[in-house]
Amino acid sequence: MEKIKKLTPAQEKLLKEYRAEWLGHGFSTERADFDAAEKVISRFYLRLGKNIPRFHRMASPNECVIAIKQNTKKFGTLQTDYINKSFFGQHESYWIAYYSFAEKIGVKYSKENSDLLKDWTIISKSISWWTPFDEDCYISDRPVKITYDNENRLHRENGAAIEYSDGWGVCMWHGTRVPREWIMDRKSLTAKIALTWSNIEQRRSACEILGWIAIVNDLQGKVINKDEDPEIGELIEVNIPDIGLEKFLVVRCGTGRTFALPVPPNMTTALQANSWTFGIDDFREFLKPEVRT
Repeated sequence: MEKIKKLTPAQEKLLKEYRAEWLGHGFSTERADFDAAEKVISRFYLRLGKNIPRFHRMASPNECVIAIKQNTKKFGTLQTDYINKSFFGQHESYWIAYYSFAEKIGVKYSKENSDLLKDWTIISKSISWWTPFDEDCYISDRPVKITYDNENRLHRENGAAIEYSDGWGVCMWHGTRVPREWIMDRKSLTAKIALTWSNIEQRRSACEILGWIAIVNDLQGKVINKDEDPEIGELIEVNIPDIGLEKFLVVRCGTGRTFALPVPPNMTTALQANSWTFGIDDFREFLKPEVRT
């Protein structure tokens, strides 16, 4: 068969519809169809010449981990082994959709592979993570809630962005996974933790969660220069643990909110720092905007 080198207009339209459909499967919060998944997984075991396992239906991947730990003695480092031994159900929709779409527009697979793809499709439409062992198979229900920011990144400010019925979940800040306590116990997050955290993306998220105002106040910044106009602001120098001296512009915006913005270390006045935030190198040319956005 000839390779498909370019999609037709009709296929491109179908691709957009297919993508939307499969994103829906991947982010589904409907209750799991355990019966459908168990029938498919049983076929997997039989294909491998094994007996059909005992199935354990769990509320979340975390509940699976707990049950596996209780029932399986030889499991090494639990979290790592769990991920390595697991399949991801709805979270494998991306590759299943890819091959399924190819078959839909004319790519031919062997009957065996086509049948396997259909089985994987059923699983991805039915459950969340699942972990098979010789005699037991642990299956997780799907999340009950998934939340996003306005750019469709996983995000929630007051709870887990991916939440399961047993209360377990994954905390995300604008698409970056962060420690659960940063969201659920804000008092545990300090300026020192935020500014010295080893993972750069999580460090950025920590600073956003805590807020630069809180960081500057926590570290007792020194005022270098203060303008009479609060919308020009004040220039503050802060000694950050393990980093050294940094400068911030504490400024009130047109909406009445106050922000602390990192600025270059060569800034000497609030006006100079404020003009720099607008991309103006020579602060003498800076005119305060009548409307700020």
